Amino acid sequence: MAEKKNRVSFFDFLNNHESYIKWIGIFVCILLMIAFYFISLKRQRINELSKLTFKNTQIESVADGSYIGKCTTSFMQVEVEVFVKDGKLQKIVLLDSKGFKGKDAESILDRMVAENKILVEPIKHEELYCIVFYVAVDDALR
Repeated sequence: MAEKKNRVSFFDFLNNHESYIKWIGIFVCILLMIAFYFISLKRQRINELSKLTFKNTQIESVADGSYIGKCTTSFMQVEVEVFVKDGKLQKIVLLDSKGFKGKDAESILDRMVAENKILVEPIKHEELYCIVFYVAVDDALR
């Protein structure tokens, strides 16, 4: 006759490891709360950016000179100086930035000069910061 093997049922396993399962549940709940916080923060920023004024000023219609513009949001403040000559962007200088974490987004200014337009392809993963730069440059040229 074959001996019966000692089998542990799933419920016995849970009873023996109850404290571990509680801690895993608490950890998962904390992770979910953090994720929901960052999702709501991003939605709040997108909502704020949607209320900014952007006219997409045509650079060809701007007189030669230097112009200062800025954009202020709850998460970032940017001030730029834009130099225009012969209907072309010559240079964009970042004069001031506060609350700015996405340093990669600064390169959007060089891209604007290279393509001679405000709306250029945004930097990947820095889209919200790029919008602030778009609005600041547009503000300078209005």
